[in-house]
Amino acid sequence: MDHSYEILLALGILSPFISFWLLVFFGARLGKPTAGWLGVILGMGVPLVLAAVVLIGWWGEDHVSRTTLTADAFRFDWAMLGTVPVTVGIKLDSLTVAMYFMVTFVAFWIFVFSLGYMSGHSD
Repeated sequence: MDHSYEILLALGILSPFISFWLLVFFGARLGKPTAGWLGVILGMGVPLVLAAVVLIGWWGEDHVSRTTLTADAFRFDWAMLGTVPVTVGIKLDSLTVAMYFMVTFVAFWIFVFSLGYMSGHSD
């Protein structure tokens, strides 16, 4: 199985965390509008683009390929309850890809709206 979808989605998940740490350490130096746009672009713009790329790529696959691509992208045993393992993971399937795109799309527009809404407010 090609792991490119998993890598793109992982980068999309890590991008807001990277944005957060950049804003924590450099946000005050960047100033208000620049720091805000950095948060919007890196925090939600990059994940939105990556989610769109994965959605378009996933949609373009034929049904047989898409079923073979369905996999546990990340999985590990979190705890043992007697002899029964408690498994935690992320499943990559059509619903996951569609929902990830929808959530990042809505979140991106919330971020953009909040920049415009808060621009007239003083500290």
